[in-house]
Amino acid sequence: MRGSLFCGGMLLAAVAALGCLAATDTRIAALLGNTLLLSGGVALVALPIGVALGWLVARTDLPGRRVTFALLAALLFLPLYVQAAAWDAGFGLQGSLTRQFLGGDVWLNGMPAVIWIHALAAIPWAALCVALGVNGVERELEEEALLEMPAWQVALRVSLRRAAPALGLALVGIALTTATETTVTDLFRVRTFAEELFTMQQLGDDRGLSTVVLASLVATAWLVTFALVFGASLATVVRARRPYISRIFPLGRWRWPSWLAVTTVLLLAVGAPVACLAFKAGLIVEMQGATRARHWSAAGAAVTTWRSVYRFREELGWSCAAAVLAASAAAVCAAPLAWIARRGRWRGWFSGGVAVAMLATPGSLLAMALMRTLSQPNASLLLWLRDQPLSCLVLVQGWRAFPWALGILWFALRTVPEAQLDVAKLDGLGACARFGRVGLAQHRGALAAAWIVAFTIAIGELPASALVAPPGVVTLPIQVFNQLHYGAEKEVAGICLAVVLMQTGLMVAALWRRIHHGGHGGGG
Repeated sequence: MRGSLFCGGMLLAAVAALGCLAATDTRIAALLGNTLLLSGGVALVALPIGVALGWLVARTDLPGRRVTFALLAALLFLPLYVQAAAWDAGFGLQGSLTRQFLGGDVWLNGMPAVIWIHALAAIPWAALCVALGVNGVERELEEEALLEMPAWQVALRVSLRRAAPALGLALVGIALTTATETTVTDLFRVRTFAEELFTMQQLGDDRGLSTVVLASLVATAWLVTFALVFGASLATVVRARRPYISRIFPLGRWRWPSWLAVTTVLLLAVGAPVACLAFKAGLIVEMQGATRARHWSAAGAAVTTWRSVYRFREELGWSCAAAVLAASAAAVCAAPLAWIARRGRWRGWFSGGVAVAMLATPGSLLAMALMRTLSQPNASLLLWLRDQPLSCLVLVQGWRAFPWALGILWFALRTVPEAQLDVAKLDGLGACARFGRVGLAQHRGALAAAWIVAFTIAIGELPASALVAPPGVVTLPIQVFNQLHYGAEKEVAGICLAVVLMQTGLMVAALWRRIHHGGHGGGG
């Protein structure tokens, strides 16, 4: 009850503050309207599909559940610029399918295109949140309810109701990622608060910037508060491993129709973008007399992908160098904080608040704060740090990667039995020794998985990197983002295909380490 009243009070305060800002500035009103329309449209599309996917993957006998989970996890960490490039390569203004089969009729443009791409990117987040929530529902509650009602009513009235914090966290996460991203909005020219910050910072226009920053901070503070409330509620459900296995609900005659529906969604979210990139990369145009003949070649797609890797080798090198440093820093900093946070109470609130605030910070705002901090005239150390080629890139990428590493390590380290720590303490091990020789020693697989996930997040970071990259340092996301404004050409499609393969390999490695070591007691 208190949590509901607190959330309601925060909502009213945020609405009142944003309403006052919108009433005094028509530009703020337009930005607020676009941001709300974008976030609401994405949630309306992604949340119902994500809830259904999460339930089917976690709690039913759906065929191919593990493959579905792996695809959702891989899609969750696929960079947004790659997804935007994929859809633009197929259905954008210069898309291959637009010119080849649609007669120049552009399917993706403006706000609908932004909502579509963000929604497909948000479905895995919603599905995995719901899967985590419904796996924590007490089995005895479901079995008792099955005595009085059919299984589908138990799913709706007991399981999903008990997992309401997971649904709330999924909704807030969708709003956070959608409202703070500028990759897709910039490509399709849709103005939001984050896009306005990005443009003003890029152009060096300080007029009206303070008002936009204030409105962004109000909205961000509200979303952070809600994320903490829902996250704390969900953490009480999944705080420790339960002694039972969640009940699997049989789908009966709906088993294969459900599989067909899930496969259709996955083909749309995963297969269609990859197919668009492959078609663009392998499209060959030849002159036959006075006409142009177009045909597709798999060998051509492979050659284009290989050549694009060579062409963008410098940008890929900068990206990998910065991401390796950022992922290493994020994992090193997240491990002790996750160890402290595992005990809950104020430590958990503090760690969760730090992680959510870092996730919720718009990239443009992060870049602005970093550059102004490093430009202090009386701080020689900060000025020296700013002049290092990769320093700013590592800082912003590490900022983005840290919350994900923290979440993975917290989820693993919270399972360390207190009895083992008590025995180690009696044997004379200090606090640091218990952390290293008991905690991390049991969860080396989780540490490796956290590093891999942090690397995939860091190497795909774009909004802040585009603003803080020094002259002469161009990362792959920045180069692809710049090229997209001139149309998704074959080389861009090829390098995006290479990124898809790399990211998929990294996520498979992370999942394998989690499953393999988890099954042998080594990964949490």
